[in-house]
Amino acid sequence: MNGTCSVNGQIFKWTVFSQTDKFKPLFHPWGKMVTDVLRISSSDLLGFDIAIRIDEGINQRYLGPMLVIGKGFPNNQNPIKPGILLRLRPRLCSLPNDVVVDSVVVERIVQWCLSPGFRAVRINVIGEIWIGYGY
Repeated sequence: MNGTCSVNGQIFKWTVFSQTDKFKPLFHPWGKMVTDVLRISSSDLLGFDIAIRIDEGINQRYLGPMLVIGKGFPNNQNPIKPGILLRLRPRLCSLPNDVVVDSVVVERIVQWCLSPGFRAVRINVIGEIWIGYGY
């Protein structure tokens, strides 16, 4: 699945990769070497490029962690280094099984990333708060 959406007049492309091995930092720590991934990027906002793991649950799908790929995410004034894993906002991190990843889901994620209230919370691959030095 793939598509585009517009947020604040800027175009964002998104693609869902099924069972991919392209984004190694998103792999499960228990050895699963492929995962479903949602990738969102923008040619309008240089550096806005992220990948989000999609996990299947019993009654819903879980989104996260989010991997920063671009060098200017979320903006060029306060960029986060590529390779960092971030936690999604709690309202964004799950979807009912009957809801597919579409432009509406992507728009909500992008709006949060571009909002003044965006707060980057660094986590590890299993979703726990990062205990380490700096970014």
